[in-house]
Amino acid sequence: DNEEKIMLKQSAYNNQISALRAQMNPHFIFNSLSSIQHLITSDKKESAVKYLNKFSLLMRNLLEGSIEANVVLAEEILLLEKYLELEALRFNNSFHYSITVEENLDPKAVEVPSLIIQPFVENAILHGLLKKREDDKQILIRFRKQDSFIICEIEDNGIGRDASEAVKSVLKNSKKSRGIEVTEKRLQLLNHSEENSIQIIDKRNNQGQPTGTLVIIKITIE
Repeated sequence: DNEEKIMLKQSAYNNQISALRAQMNPHFIFNSLSSIQHLITSDKKESAVKYLNKFSLLMRNLLEGSIEANVVLAEEILLLEKYLELEALRFNNSFHYSITVEENLDPKAVEVPSLIIQPFVENAILHGLLKKREDDKQILIRFRKQDSFIICEIEDNGIGRDASEAVKSVLKNSKKSRGIEVTEKRLQLLNHSEENSIQIIDKRNNQGQPTGTLVIIKITIE
């Protein structure tokens, strides 16, 4: 009957989400372990130990939450903060970051798919900020509520996609980042729509020169 069809469809959807989410964690873990390896081979033992301690805490949080496909937004923000701490440590605090939540959104009252924002933050750091020569490297992450969506904006003042394309940016490269590809599929499933849930804006100054990238992500609140 119709009710059984709906239940089977929901079950298939949940399984797809779980399978896609399972692909996210190995990608994230691999990058972190590569960073620790890099610090050890660069003879930065003190940083490697600090990184390993922070990484261990983050892994514990990830594993504790691995049963659930969704997490409370407050937890997702905490994971993002820990991830950003790791990357800042890895790159000698060469960039600054901030995470803000608008008053109209209670981060303890809504759920989001876990690790949904992290691939875009990683991309902004690796392909936008770290390739910038100037010192004022910043990444700003903002969360707000709009109708039945959570809107997350990830804004960086890096070199922009055009310049990054010359050095193989994952956002424009034909070989798209695995993490971002998986995230796009997760958002399409979550939003029950093939419509693009991710908007990428190339920021420019009055002279038309690139001043960074703004990524806007729409997440349906269930």
